[in-house]
Amino acid sequence: MSSEKKNGKSSLPSEHEPVDSSRRNLLKGASMVGVAALGSSAENIIAQDGVAPSRRDVAAREALEVLTSGEAETLDAICNCLIPSDEYGPGAFEARAAHYIDKSLASHNKSMREKYMVSLESIDRYAVKTKGKAFHLLMNDLQISVLLDVENNKVPGCSPSGKDFFNMVRSHTIAVSYTHLTLPTKRIV
Repeated sequence: MSSEKKNGKSSLPSEHEPVDSSRRNLLKGASMVGVAALGSSAENIIAQDGVAPSRRDVAAREALEVLTSGEAETLDAICNCLIPSDEYGPGAFEARAAHYIDKSLASHNKSMREKYMVSLESIDRYAVKTKGKAFHLLMNDLQISVLLDVENNKVPGCSPSGKDFFNMVRSHTIAVSYTHLTLPTKRIV
């Protein structure tokens, strides 16, 4: 077995040199194996002319189990309003809250499936009617004003009511975000 030499030394550790088997190096190695397993798609994800993939690109790659892509975009925007990414740490987007809520609607939260689907459609319809754009396309301050209308039962069609739907989504978003991320204490809407 041959190895390349750097400055006259082998690049492979000898059997007498200690091997750094820290958890950090183990995780680094495991992540590289995962990237290598992705093959050519990893190049598309990691290096697109130095530009990080947008939130929309990431959401488009995730398989949905219950929600339509439009419903998932609306839910993702709602979750991001509730726990935004900020200087204190990651938010609901990084925790993939909408993704996990969608998965839960296919399993242990099946009874809430219809409420989510009807309410997300109602919120989107209301946003288009009152703000001129689908909810996920609105600026953050306009999204928050729509969510305040949901919470105050001003959005028709939410099931069982706007306030109840708002509290349900808020509860699920908080639970998912704090389960899947280690977040410092931060202000939650």
